[in-house]
Amino acid sequence: MEQKKPTYDLDEIKHALNSVTKLRMTLSARQTMFSLGFDEDDAIQVIQALTPIDFYKSMEPQKRGLFNGRMFIDRTIKAFSFM
Repeated sequence: MEQKKPTYDLDEIKHALNSVTKLRMTLSARQTMFSLGFDEDDAIQVIQALTPIDFYKSMEPQKRGLFNGRMFIDRTIKAFSFM
């Protein structure tokens, strides 16, 4: 179901994922990150650079993930390409 406001606080997410030791990724995400020439530090930089304007709607995920609920959909998913 689509929502018009964030389900999660972006600052809390950024705090939860503010170091490589806290980073949790699927195998597919990790493989894609490495294939683009990035590492975990780059992923942390992208997460920490996110702002509310980088999102446009909140929707139910197909599978429950890290935050076990609705995830805010990032419209700048290609952020790794611009680093």
